[in-house]
Amino acid sequence: MIEHKLIDVLRTFSEIEFSEFDKFLRSPFHNEGRNYSGVLKAVKKYYPAFDHKNFTKEDLFRAAYPGEEFNANKLNIAFSRLYKASMEFLAIYSLKSNDFETNRLTLGELNRRKLYHMFDKLLPETANLIKPNSDFSERYFEEKSLLYRIAAEKIFSAEEIYSRKKEIAKRTEYTLYSVVNKIILCRYDLSLFHNEFGSEFDTGFIDLFFKDVNIENILESLRTSGSVYYSVLALKYYGLLLRTPCDDEIYEKYKELFYSHFNELSFSEKFVYFNNMTGFCIRKSNDGHKAYDTELMGIYKEMLLHKLFGHSREEYFDLSHYRNMLLVALDINDLEFTGDLINKYSKYLIPQYKEDMVNYSKAKLHFALKNTEVSLKYASKVKQDFFLFKSDIKILLLQLYFDSGFYEELFSLIDSFKHFIAGSSDISDARKTRYMNFLKYLSVITKLNIHSDSEKSLKVKSELTSARDVALSNWLLSKVR
Repeated sequence: MIEHKLIDVLRTFSEIEFSEFDKFLRSPFHNEGRNYSGVLKAVKKYYPAFDHKNFTKEDLFRAAYPGEEFNANKLNIAFSRLYKASMEFLAIYSLKSNDFETNRLTLGELNRRKLYHMFDKLLPETANLIKPNSDFSERYFEEKSLLYRIAAEKIFSAEEIYSRKKEIAKRTEYTLYSVVNKIILCRYDLSLFHNEFGSEFDTGFIDLFFKDVNIENILESLRTSGSVYYSVLALKYYGLLLRTPCDDEIYEKYKELFYSHFNELSFSEKFVYFNNMTGFCIRKSNDGHKAYDTELMGIYKEMLLHKLFGHSREEYFDLSHYRNMLLVALDINDLEFTGDLINKYSKYLIPQYKEDMVNYSKAKLHFALKNTEVSLKYASKVKQDFFLFKSDIKILLLQLYFDSGFYEELFSLIDSFKHFIAGSSDISDARKTRYMNFLKYLSVITKLNIHSDSEKSLKVKSELTSARDVALSNWLLSKVR
């Protein structure tokens, strides 16, 4: 089997891209007089896996150069040329799908060739290609800056500087917006460095830079100047900070800003900004600040009110958000909301997961209502390979087996769950520790239920009372006799 960087690239091609690459190779403009389409045709027979036992250099050479004696060097040169051509193809193919970049380069050429009437026609068409997205990403301001920069270059070139001062001012304005946007992203990166890597990561100049640059002062200048982008950049700044450990004050600023501009925001923006708030509340709750559960529940109710299930109205209800809403509602014992979530909103879930999610939701609701038999009936209907929530359903079944006295099934599931946790790459190390400790204590408590031992029970209670890395520690405590 052949290993080459060309093959790595070709594996990523779709059928259409492979066909387009073949056309690209056949063009004299690109192949420098050498046509390697025969080699590509021979390679294509092994697409997309390229792992057939006959995919060898000898077999490939015979197919590409019939009748010729095998020449490894000739094939190596062909592969190198094809790899270089694939890089050029990717650049051009990417450019074809990016109308703004294509027009930007064309505008530069029109200006250089002094074709100003064509330039003036293409410029507004290019400006209309720049659309704000869900959070006014770096690209939006960068493209605005680039466009006005090109316009300014044309103004200087055509000696129109005094009659078209506005474009020059816009060049400066959007360049600064782009810089501010990038500084905000850098500030977020700095928070990540400190929180994820700690003192082991030397941020050097970055730290020194942000000692002198105060983003909040910049945002205040934008606000007082009446900039239309103040709220956009402020929401982005505070929203990024909410994704890292930060003070409650940041959350309150963000919340006030968000709701004061709520009616001006797009559907997608509302979804993104609500998610920033829910992420902050979840982290605070996980840190022991349970008052944020009520705040989180209020946000979830707002999201449901506006049917903010995804980035667009056409998207299905995001399963992770549905799950979070369910678990938070049950955690604060808001059973009315739980029922509404299942009965009114589960219909918006993606069809292939809807049945499993509804059965899991009903199992959780009836478990909270202490209807163990009914809960077990619904839990048993959830497919064990329901990949999104394998751990959730296993834990619920363990609780139900315990409450029902099905100890044989419980110990069997504990054993299989341990193997699942150990072999999973989708569960974080911290969560693995919490799950493993849960299984350890559940096993001990179950055995104490079968063979009572007051001394051991007191010891387990003491350990669980002070334990921090145990999932469902309160539930476990309630089961110790």
